[in-house]
Formats: sequence, structure tokens, C-alpha cells
Amino acid sequence: MDYKQPTRAPRRALHSRYLIFAAAVFIVAAIISYVYQNNSKISQVVPQESIIPQKSDELPQAPTPTKTKAQTTTIQSGDTLATLFNAAGLPNSLWLNLLKTPKAEHYLDHLKIGNTLIITTTVDNKFLSLSYEIDVENFLEVYQSGNEFETRIIKKPITKTAKLNTTTAKKNVAQTVKATGLSKPLQHQLSEMLTSGLTQIHPGDRINILYHEYLVGDQKARNSDLVAAEITNDEDKNVRIVKFTSPDHKTGYYSADGKSAQSPFLKTPVNYHRVGSRFSYSRLDPVKHFTHPHLGVDLDAPRGTPVKAIGDGIVVFCKRFGGYGNAIMVKYGNTYKALYGHLEKFSKGLHAHQVVKKGQVIGYVGSTGWSTGPHLHFSLYKNGKPIDPLKVQFPHTTPIAQKYRHQFLSQENELFNEMKLLQESGEKKGIALAQTKLTSSPSKR
Repeated sequence: MDYKQPTRAPRRALHSRYLIFAAAVFIVAAIISYVYQNNSKISQVVPQESIIPQKSDELPQAPTPTKTKAQTTTIQSGDTLATLFNAAGLPNSLWLNLLKTPKAEHYLDHLKIGNTLIITTTVDNKFLSLSYEIDVENFLEVYQSGNEFETRIIKKPITKTAKLNTTTAKKNVAQTVKATGLSKPLQHQLSEMLTSGLTQIHPGDRINILYHEYLVGDQKARNSDLVAAEITNDEDKNVRIVKFTSPDHKTGYYSADGKSAQSPFLKTPVNYHRVGSRFSYSRLDPVKHFTHPHLGVDLDAPRGTPVKAIGDGIVVFCKRFGGYGNAIMVKYGNTYKALYGHLEKFSKGLHAHQVVKKGQVIGYVGSTGWSTGPHLHFSLYKNGKPIDPLKVQFPHTTPIAQKYRHQFLSQENELFNEMKLLQESGEKKGIALAQTKLTSSPSKR
């Protein structure tokens, strides 16, 4: 038997298998690497694509507003905060805690008949706020902030309008004032201005009267304010009177040069239409029919016409006083006393030793005592001696202080520019000057 050397072919075949296996591993690894890299790229791109908004998401959705309901009440007799909160289905603890807030207690403890109160809640009856009309100019706002209540007084916008009234002077101040057709408060102010002692009017004098009105919307917010007047006589000579309030809160009527146009006393205590009897030491008495002194003046006026204190004083007495009927004696400082007689009645609550202010109504024209018809008997005494009330020259207040003079002259110029503008335009409705709106800072309980 022949012996043969083994061949090397099997070793080469084995080596080839190794090479093939290695190549296969390399290829698989390459494929895995490729897939991994591409997957990584995809993972970086997809998140960027995912934040692109869809069409329906382009605009953010607005938060759903809280739905509310409001209960508005015009206050009637018997209404209280308790009854209104109960009617709104709110708990008693709510209004009780609300009234512990000082501002709320002041205005809401006693509600004014005719005023408006609004309670605002959520639809599920959770209290949100309260609004209460205090007056034409102001309302109270209360709203809940956590466990506390916040309150504030809000002023409504007020429009100030300048208006002009032109009239011709009549026989006396009372007739002149009445002929203007102005409101009663403005007539009273005009009467004070024309009897201030700065000037005297004569029949036929032309009088231009400038006043300001204050409105909230179409509603009157407060009394109109007479701020200036110009009086022109038949020789075209002018007298100008201006109302001015200084920074120290002193108000008065002044001439164009800043002199005081206002006395500490009224010229007359009543708006009368004629002088029935004058001051005299020998007058024929219409009741007793004999001659004797009439140490005062009789001012004829309709029954019930208000009678005013001519200055700041103290009531000496108010009682039935002989032939003067219902009478009042008032002492003005250490110099003057005045007697008001034949009154129909006294002002409610008036009594001896009471302090009265200039212009305060103290009684009403009547015909009590020795009287033939409604009139006011007015006597004036200076240092105990009777004087003629129609001829007395009362002292005037001091002129405007020098430190306020520039402010006064600026205001005077502004007012008479308003008057000139109204005269030139002939605007009957007036000119709106300004609108103010002030809101107080809120307070917390």
C-alpha cells in the first residue's frame, strides 16, 4: 500500500471561510452603522416638524370669560343691605362682614330712597362686586379680594359749562334779580353780589351775568355758581365784580382791582318788592292812627318769603314780642343788633343763644302783631342806637392779599374772556369748559 503526503487544499479552504465570514461581519456592521446614522438624522428632524402648528392651532384660544349676572335695584322704603343680599340669594355672613368695612358701613348702613344699588355675582351666585350710587356725582364700589373687601369712591365725570345772562336793571335789586329768570340759588347769589356795597345799580343799567353749570351727563350735579358780573351805565362806564376763592379757602366778591366787594353783612334780610314804610321819627301809625317814631323799615314781600340773618351773630330771643308779633333779635358782634318782626313763623329749631351764619334763614315773612299785611319790620341798632337800615354803610372785608393777587388777576382775565366769547357767539346753550374725573384710592378692610 502506497503512502501519500496529505495536500494543503483543506487549509486554504478554511482560510477562505474565515475571510468570507469576516467580510460578512464587516458588511453587516456597515449596514447597521448606516441605518443607525440615518435613524439619528430622522430623530433630529421629526421633533422640529412636530412643533409646526396645524391650521387649527395657529391662534391661541382665549380663556373662557367668567359669566356674571347683575341685580339692579332702585332703593325703596324698607330696603336694607340685608334684604337686598337675601333677595340675591347671598349669605348673611357676607353683608355682615361687608359692613365692617368703614366706607361701606358709612354709606350702606342706611340706603337712600331713589338711589341705585347693583350686586354682581357669578352665575353660580358667588359675590363679585357691589356698586352704590351715593349722589349725582359719586358712587361707591365694593369688590372682594380674597378674604377682604376693597372699597373706593369714584367720582363721575363732571362737565363745567359757562353761560351768560343779560338783563336790564329795574327799580330795585329784587325786581332786577327776578327779571333775570335765573334759578333761585343763582338769584340769591346775584342779590348778594348787587347788595355787596361795591356798586349801586340804577334803572336802565345793562348787567351781564356769567355763571357756571356743573353736569353729569344731562343731570345737574350741583348748584350753578355765579362767578362774574359786568354793570354798564348809560354813559358806558363799566363796573366789574368777580367771585374769587383764595388758596386759604376764603371766598368773596371783589372789584376788578382786587378790592373787596363783599361786606360781612347783607344789605337786606329779605327779597322785597317795595318799601312799605321808611325809617322816621314821626310816622302816622296805620293801625293806631297816631304819629310816633318808626325806628325801622317795613319791607313788603309775599307771605312765607324767607328771612335771613344779615351776618354772623347770636340769637338774643325769638318769641312773641308785643306789636311786632313773632319777632327775632340777633346780636352781631359788639356793635350791631337787628330786630326782625311780624314773622309768620321761625325756622325750625331756632332758639335763644343759637349761633347763626350770614344768609341763614331764620324765619318767614308774615303779618303777626300790629300789621295790616305781609311784610318784614326790620330795625337795626348800632351801639344801642337805632339807625336807618337802608342808609347804613357797613364795613367791607379786607382786599385780596398781595400774595394771591397774581392768581386773582389771572382768574379775572379768564372769566371776562369767557363772557366776551359768549357775547360774540350769542351761544345760548353755553360753552363747555372742562370735564373732570377724579377717583379716590381704594381702601381695604
